[in-house]
Amino acid sequence: MLPRRLAFALAVTACGPTPADTSGASDTSATSDPPASTTEPTTGPDAPGVCLTPHPEGIAVATDAAQCINSEGTDGAIELTYETWPELVYDDCSHAEVEVDVPCVATAIDEQTTAVAITLRCTDDAAELHELTLTVTAPALFFPVCTGDELRLRYAFDDYGCPNGGHSEALVLRAAATDAILVAKFVDRIEPWLAPLDLAVADDAGCESSSNSCITTTRSAARISEAMSAPALVYDGTRRIAELGARYVVQPELVFETSPEGCETFSSVEILLARVDP
Repeated sequence: MLPRRLAFALAVTACGPTPADTSGASDTSATSDPPASTTEPTTGPDAPGVCLTPHPEGIAVATDAAQCINSEGTDGAIELTYETWPELVYDDCSHAEVEVDVPCVATAIDEQTTAVAITLRCTDDAAELHELTLTVTAPALFFPVCTGDELRLRYAFDDYGCPNGGHSEALVLRAAATDAILVAKFVDRIEPWLAPLDLAVADDAGCESSSNSCITTTRSAARISEAMSAPALVYDGTRRIAELGARYVVQPELVFETSPEGCETFSSVEILLARVDP
């Protein structure tokens, strides 16, 4: 079962107008209408929304040049947490997998200094409502979304189970009205869910391999493209803006290790993507 987190509630308060000062002397008595209230409603259809703002400041723009860039030690994560749905049913080998494609609404946004928790209320195929929490732990991966926005979530999780454990995960969140990609995450798998974008691991990113007596390690890059736009290469351990039909922050972790028989083999594949443009 995945970790469980509770979404924070966001309270919105406002102050009413300050009464007019009537202490000044005057030879003429006059009456006037009181100033209009500046208090905004906090409930109902006219309640003000809370919006998340992207922070692409200081992030370099990616190019299509296959020139290996050293890892820059990027941080930040995108995590989807939930309690009972989607339901993971485990077999005797501790294996379980699930995939959903559902409409959702952003019902709360709790933004802290370096992280945000977004509550999603999603409707399953049986018209049942479920609350999930999408947590982003780096402002560079924030994306444009407001409370009340109608969204579409496609999500898959596969817990491998025995004998070696591990998991794969894929997540794409879109704006329901425009189909715009807002945020995506791929771990140990890349699904063709990003149309009109094409995302792949570069066959040859130009990085040299390093070897010891047992393992050869090669860093790679994510290649992201869209029709009519030049492709962009974003290297393992870096964070770049891909300027396509829209702008996206792309952050990959792509390290491949190969070894002769008898030695442990390991690979790390994770690609995070967040929209910059509203």
